[in-house]
Amino acid sequence: LLATTLESLNAADALAAYREYLVTELCHLCYTADSACKGGAPLALKPLVATRPPEWLLTHELRLAAALLFLSSDAYADASAAADLLIELVGRCHGAAAPSGAAEVADALVATLASELSSSNAGVRDAARRAVAKLAELKKGSVAALLAPLRAEYLAPLLAKRLRSLPLLTQVAYVEAISFCIKQTSADGSAPLLPLDAAMVGVLREVLATAMDEEAAGGPRERGRMLGLHVRGVSVEVRLRVACIELLCAAMVYEGLKAPEHTELRNKMIAAFFRCLTVKSQHVVDVARDALAKVVSEQKLQKELLQSSLRPILLNLADYRKLSVPLLHGLARLLDLLSNFFNLTLGEKLLEHLKWWTEPEKIANAKSFKAGDEIKIPCAILSLFHLLPRAPEKFLEKLVHVTMELEKSLPGSTREGRHWSPFREKLVPYMNRHAPEAVVYFLEKIKLGDPGHFKLLRSLVKCAEGTELRNELANSTAALVATTFDAKFTVANPALATQTRLQEAQLRFQGIVLVHTLVKRMPAWLPNQPDVLRKLTDIWLSAERKQRLTSEEQMPLEQIVESKLLIKCFVSYCRHHASEGTMGSRQVELLFMMLSIFSEHTLVN
Repeated sequence: LLATTLESLNAADALAAYREYLVTELCHLCYTADSACKGGAPLALKPLVATRPPEWLLTHELRLAAALLFLSSDAYADASAAADLLIELVGRCHGAAAPSGAAEVADALVATLASELSSSNAGVRDAARRAVAKLAELKKGSVAALLAPLRAEYLAPLLAKRLRSLPLLTQVAYVEAISFCIKQTSADGSAPLLPLDAAMVGVLREVLATAMDEEAAGGPRERGRMLGLHVRGVSVEVRLRVACIELLCAAMVYEGLKAPEHTELRNKMIAAFFRCLTVKSQHVVDVARDALAKVVSEQKLQKELLQSSLRPILLNLADYRKLSVPLLHGLARLLDLLSNFFNLTLGEKLLEHLKWWTEPEKIANAKSFKAGDEIKIPCAILSLFHLLPRAPEKFLEKLVHVTMELEKSLPGSTREGRHWSPFREKLVPYMNRHAPEAVVYFLEKIKLGDPGHFKLLRSLVKCAEGTELRNELANSTAALVATTFDAKFTVANPALATQTRLQEAQLRFQGIVLVHTLVKRMPAWLPNQPDVLRKLTDIWLSAERKQRLTSEEQMPLEQIVESKLLIKCFVSYCRHHASEGTMGSRQVELLFMMLSIFSEHTLVN
């Protein structure tokens, strides 16, 4: 039939007829069940959209837009490509060179897109929102202005149905559509698409009940899954709760909610944000945190509202047996947002709870915790202290002590401490915040000959996240040299002289270790510290070091690597100057000085 028709036409008409037939067939392929045909249809449509004149595209826009919206479904493997092609189509038809009649087609297109804003498929909803936004941009208007004429036909019915009587996927779609309309209204300051009337208040109450429903966050029974671009792998119940919180957050822009008759509803909405901070689902927690942050940034919360919202969380903190990881993570987010509302009493209570975890037998006998909580809960508690008001004199020493006590229950721990642990990782932010006080405290403990505090300081400085503490130690050169390299002890009893020399040697070695740790993280530090470099070279050239090399079997095991650490510091100094293309004042001296190691017998190569 096509061949017969083409033979009766001239070349131009035949080509036009072929294009009409082609676009019709390609649109039909978009709806077929064959995945290969679906995959090929947008690839064939793309050249047409990119090359055909706007006048031709405009006559087929509605048909093409409907087909591409169908392909934007989550079930289609390349849904994003179909959505991108839809945006390109809208741009070609309604851009600066839009043909006559584009306004009428645009009105029909907006009606199609408005009907898909509440589609049960997340991919179609995303594509519809993007297309509406693109069309508003091209027409130099707002989304609210485009959708306002369609309020009664497409938007008002979203408020007429009782949400909980709908299927879960439809509930998600309706809540997201309502939220989208409210956000667009608030963005451009135009008249509300969905005013705060009795229907909207009813929807907000239903949405609030869903957001506060613990079962919506996932229960013990098996639940369905909803696949989608931005919710892939997330259960429908969780996605519904996330959408409800987003809607409640968007609705906070209504000035009418500040009226006395809606005060209770507004307070309950804010309380829902607090409550959702402590649920198990990370998706719900993240959106609740963002919602609460927005509320706090835009208005000052009443003290009574804060107290009532925080009371359930603080009541659970009263008993260590009620602690849980979600609860502590939620408290961390509250401290981050409302740190001024909390005082040091909270820190004292948390420290009191931490001491329970230093006695594993009592925790095991309590039978209130799951396997693994003996590590997770103390870590979560330790991660809270850097969010509290500054008080290093009150908590610094106690936190270090309790951390070392917690580490004793870990496998592989020794009397002198550990090289690393999950507890130290959570202590790093606190040490960074109080870096000056922490450096002074650790250096004092090291001078007293405490190997545990030395290992803890070294591990914190070595940690990649310990930037502030590392910089503070690097800037405390005089204190570091005085505590370690220049440490001298005077004793009246000659019998203790040997013990004193061993203690001084231990401090010098600890100084070398700390310098080497700084050099590894900060290669440019040592070339700018001539006093420290002089101390290292003095140790290298000292007769005492050569004497120790002759009796390495009598040295403490950890000090055998002394020469190796010194060499690494010297090499780092030379390498830095080589990379900078400069000649250090002692570079040649160090190179020749290091050669002497080849003539010395050592246990460490």
